[in-house]
Amino acid sequence: MAVLFLSPSHVSFCRLLVLYSCGLTFLGVSKSFVRAQREDYDNPDDVTFRWVPVSDTGGGGVGERRRVRVYGTVSNFTAGNFMNTSYATFYGIPFALAPTSHLRFTRPTLRYLDKDFRATVPPLGCPQLFGGGGGGMIGSEDCLQLNVYVPTMTGGDSMPVLVWIHGDNPDRLTGAKVLAPLTSGKAMDIDPAFFMPGRMVVVVPQYRLGTLGFASTVNEDLSGNSGLFDILLSLEWVAKFISHFSGDPGQVTLLGGSLVGLLATTELGRGFFQRVILMGGGSPISPLIAVDPTPKVTYGEVALQNGCPSFPSSHFVRCMQARRVGSIVEADARLAKGRGGGLARARLPLPVIEKESDGRFLPPLLFRTPTTSLAEGSFHHVPIMVGVTGAEMQGFLTGIAGAESADEVKVLSSPDVLQNFVRSLLIRSGGGAIDPDAASTLLAFEYFAGLNITERPEQAWDILEELLGDMIYTMPALSMAKMWSKHAPVYFYLFDHGDSASHGSDVAFLLNGHTSPSGTDRDLAAVMTSLWTSFIHQGTPLNAGIPWPEWRDTSGRQVLLLSGDEVGVARGTRERQFHLWNTLLPAITMSSSKCPKASSAYLSSASQLKSSRGKTSLIFKDVDEAEVGKTFFTMQQPQVARDDK
Repeated sequence: MAVLFLSPSHVSFCRLLVLYSCGLTFLGVSKSFVRAQREDYDNPDDVTFRWVPVSDTGGGGVGERRRVRVYGTVSNFTAGNFMNTSYATFYGIPFALAPTSHLRFTRPTLRYLDKDFRATVPPLGCPQLFGGGGGGMIGSEDCLQLNVYVPTMTGGDSMPVLVWIHGDNPDRLTGAKVLAPLTSGKAMDIDPAFFMPGRMVVVVPQYRLGTLGFASTVNEDLSGNSGLFDILLSLEWVAKFISHFSGDPGQVTLLGGSLVGLLATTELGRGFFQRVILMGGGSPISPLIAVDPTPKVTYGEVALQNGCPSFPSSHFVRCMQARRVGSIVEADARLAKGRGGGLARARLPLPVIEKESDGRFLPPLLFRTPTTSLAEGSFHHVPIMVGVTGAEMQGFLTGIAGAESADEVKVLSSPDVLQNFVRSLLIRSGGGAIDPDAASTLLAFEYFAGLNITERPEQAWDILEELLGDMIYTMPALSMAKMWSKHAPVYFYLFDHGDSASHGSDVAFLLNGHTSPSGTDRDLAAVMTSLWTSFIHQGTPLNAGIPWPEWRDTSGRQVLLLSGDEVGVARGTRERQFHLWNTLLPAITMSSSKCPKASSAYLSSASQLKSSRGKTSLIFKDVDEAEVGKTFFTMQQPQVARDDK
């Protein structure tokens, strides 16, 4: 009998052979199984899948499945200056339990898949009104789902991750021009295919909107911010599972508007992201749209419009949980219009500042104001890109003024009416100690001095839009940049391209500029995509031949101008308005007895101030001085400043 002696190395080699043959057998079974699963698809060759664990530990007891397959589809992207790129799309992956019935208004709960999931059907958005008006409700409460986009040629390495938080539905911004924040939008509004050549994984989650997402009783019964918690939970999902989609959970960039800005200033958001991109003037300190300054008043109006008792608050919650979802969405439409119409009277639920402790041992998401967090530096110190558009409020004035058409806008009927309108917006924005009478007087003079608003209504219209754009978007974004830049790099851009560089046009252009028939559009879209991609990969927006310096309050506040005519750096953009809103107005308080001192830069720019659209917004030289009076703005010293001679 012959005996075969094997050395340890031979044994290892034999084991490898056995494992290899078993592996081939397993793969053969797996491939045949997948082939069988794909038979139900129209184009089985265009189907791909990823393994995803069913729990944090990867499985349960004996016999339980440890992983499930998530099936997606393969597509190709070819547009503009980009080469053909193949990528996989996974639609509607649920990341939280459906917030229905008794879970309505509660914080979301992470959902694990317990069986193979076909992520090939676009998800329904969260409940909202179709077209932002009387078109009926669309969407479903079972909407806490996300889309994942993955380049198919990954090279085996993990890729950076972009989490894109959708804003308002683009159709509302480009069509009806409705400014009703956090009441519309869905994941399918965002098609990030143009980012796929840049080798990154893109995740687009959905979150609850309107009253369903942001109602608050201002106590422990309903602390609010459910929609923000939805986004936070989607970031937790990314941290747990994105590696199974070739993403690197240690390289996550958040992109979006004011909600992203709010998350970036919270304690609970720390660690979930490494970079931030705020588009469309999405500052967390924007008045009227970022944080509700009067949540108790809003709570009472929500209860009234929904026919539910406001006291006790527990009865309000139970009543709202029993309400038909369509009726809640319809009530949101009434809340958006407000009593008498206009943004100054709207009472839409917004994010609220929570109590630091409400006795339930649940950590709050927002327990200090964003301004306080930024001023104290108590936020995640990561690089940030911030941008505004050249004409933020262009086309929105009718909605803000509560009119159905331009002809019905009465705020320009006289200087007194206009000043009262500005005053009402200052009060509604929760200006705190600022004296609204003195502040509105200063603003009216600053923007309209010497202008006969009844004889030049079109010019007055443009200037009022400019004032509102400064108030709601541009100046808050610059103010945030000033505070953020003390702790981390800030890159600021001004998008001023096309016929209407209004609010949201930078987002729309980034999404659609690649497919424009205009070569100028496609070139600018390619430049923006290159800069954005560079920032997502390494935290600095680099592009050959286009320097983009950091925005610093001490070095000229340099801004990158993005326009088809020019892409370059501008220094000291809107210096006069910046000083007005950030220094002079905050100093005009109810208790002050002296006029704030203006800087030399502010005083020297009086005759040179131009808006971003090139229209003079101070003194008009061709005004007959004899006419100044009834329909012109003249500066009268506020009562609080009369002692300062």
